[in-house]
Amino acid sequence: MRFDQPGKINTLQTLEAAAARGRDRGIDEIVLATTTGETARQALDLCKGFKLVKSSVSREIFNI
Repeated sequence: MRFDQPGKINTLQTLEAAAARGRDRGIDEIVLATTTGETARQALDLCKGFKLVKSSVSREIFNI
């Protein structure tokens, strides 16, 4: 996938594509990265039936 702009505006489309691909391939787990938890919240709604594994990094560590 390629997007014209970087950022959270692409999260929804990325999660939808990941869920569709996972279903097609019989995958039942999605690992996702999230800094604020917003991606994980969206994944809960969009990725029903998948085990979700969240990886996060504290923003404070990198002064983002």
